[in-house]
Amino acid sequence: MKHSILALVAITLGSALLLAGCSTGSAQATKLAATPAEKSSHAPSNLPCGAGELTIFSGQVEDDFGFDYQICVIPSAQADTSTITIRWQGEGGGSSVSCIAKKCDGVINLVHYVRPRMTLLTLRWAHGGKVQRMDESFDATDRNAEPAHLISHTMFAEGIDAAKIPIGYRVKSKQAPLALLELGRYLPVRSWGD
Repeated sequence: MKHSILALVAITLGSALLLAGCSTGSAQATKLAATPAEKSSHAPSNLPCGAGELTIFSGQVEDDFGFDYQICVIPSAQADTSTITIRWQGEGGGSSVSCIAKKCDGVINLVHYVRPRMTLLTLRWAHGGKVQRMDESFDATDRNAEPAHLISHTMFAEGIDAAKIPIGYRVKSKQAPLALLELGRYLPVRSWGD
């Protein structure tokens, strides 16, 4: 188990290094205002996907700020023209980032690492000088134990040295494990090492 955790940390750090050099694409961002009541509340903010949007992922970061986020897709006849939107809400307010799938490179990126009985997904998005990253791992390499499933969220300043990226907080998901794989139908998915 200790080796699996070390491998996950190494893979996650590698994802950060890999994605740190992504180019900037075009995106649309929106600021959501927070009322004083929202700022002091740690209850889930319930960021529903809108009419015509598919919910890919919905979760709450297990920290002291009540940070929630939602990943939605407005599908189109051609997957690469679908709209991907990530919304987040927390103690200090909320915002969103959105892009057409074929123009998301550098704005919203998905990396998929897979080996027998192990999957790691890294979703990374940038907005307002900050980068947010969600890492999801599903490790079933130990056949004598239940599979280990972990989702974490990290937020840091753009351009930060990969060695200084903070450790993420656990995320409580409302979807089944590996729900982020669905984004691969719309976004170009980078393989490990691309």
